[in-house]
Amino acid sequence: IHVVQLQMNAFRYNNNTTNTGILTARQFASPSNRAAVGSADQFISLFDMPQYAPLLTYDSVQYSVPSADGDITTIDVVTRENGTVTGRYDFRLKKVPSEETGVNTTRADTACWMTSGVRASPL
Repeated sequence: IHVVQLQMNAFRYNNNTTNTGILTARQFASPSNRAAVGSADQFISLFDMPQYAPLLTYDSVQYSVPSADGDITTIDVVTRENGTVTGRYDFRLKKVPSEETGVNTTRADTACWMTSGVRASPL
C-alpha cells in the first residue's frame, strides 16, 4: 500500500511545469511497466487522457485492502474531488528482485514492490 500511496501523493502534488510528481511516481513503476509505456515523455502524456487526468487533481483518495496472490498484489483506488468520484483505478503491483530494479542493497534476496500496471475503470 505504501508504494501506491507514494505514487498518489506524487501525482497530487505534481508540478505542471516540470512534472516532477509524475516522474517520481514513474520511479516506482516496474521495469516491465516502463518498457510497455515507453519513455518518460510517453508516461507523462498518459495524464493528458481523460481517464488518468483525475490522478493529478483529486482532493481525497480511498484505498482498498490489498489483495495479494504470491508476488502479485492489487489495490483499488478511488479519487474524489469535492465529494464526487472522479476516478477508479486498479493498481497491480509485483515483487521485483532488487537486481532488476537498480536498487542498491547488500542482501541478494531483497525484492521491491513496484507497480506493474494501472487500469482505469469506468465511473
